[in-house]
Amino acid sequence: MSEPDQPVPGVARRAVSHAAQLIRQANFVVAYTGAGLSAESGVPSSRGRMATWDEFEPEECASVRGFEADPAKVRRWYDDRRRQIARAQPNAGHEALAELEREVPEFFVITCNIDGLQQKAGSRNVFELCGSIWRDRCPRCGFGRELGPEDSQSECRCPRCGHWLRPGVTWPDEAAADVAFEAGLEAAQRSELVLTVGTCGSVQPVASLLLEAKATGATVINVAPDLTDTPKPADVVLPGPASRMLPELVKQLHQMTAQPH
Repeated sequence: MSEPDQPVPGVARRAVSHAAQLIRQANFVVAYTGAGLSAESGVPSSRGRMATWDEFEPEECASVRGFEADPAKVRRWYDDRRRQIARAQPNAGHEALAELEREVPEFFVITCNIDGLQQKAGSRNVFELCGSIWRDRCPRCGFGRELGPEDSQSECRCPRCGHWLRPGVTWPDEAAADVAFEAGLEAAQRSELVLTVGTCGSVQPVASLLLEAKATGATVINVAPDLTDTPKPADVVLPGPASRMLPELVKQLHQMTAQPH
């Protein structure tokens, strides 16, 4: 696992120690992850600008409205995003979450990220609330396929019905993927402990799932580089970036596990 760039301050280390104790006692843990986690790997959010597309507002390309107006432009935009994401690597935060999956009896990642970096880090139990940039699908007949970094979406129509294939992501002006949301809801209702990483917890659909988990008695741990982004139901706050806080969390969990009872 990659080491964090800087040592964790004493105050934060105590918060991490408390969080590690809570995780050690839990059998069912859910991590909700958002754009802030992938930003540490250099992945811009869907609302961020790309250098070659400065003349366009992101909403023109990352929306149902934009796709219906100009599907070819939207697909070219996603070609560029996939090539950019293909150069990114999982950071120490992604790797720590993958390690937690091996340490906790039942551990799931529910993510709003579309980049696949969590799976690339080794996680197996991942539900993608907003779909994946590595898939496309037909909005008319449901045909879908996997994509690689060099696959072009720019002039591609469905081989079944001839309709434009769209990126296999969920845009801000449409609902989260039903299967992933139902899995996330079930996980929230069963969870004993919830980690929020790279998301303030106030953005839907994570906000609803977080409140559901809290209502069923789950402890909420928030990893927050910016304390103003801490969700209100958080019980423990780890004040720093995921790439520093989560490796320290795993380190302390390993130390506790190694100690004789």
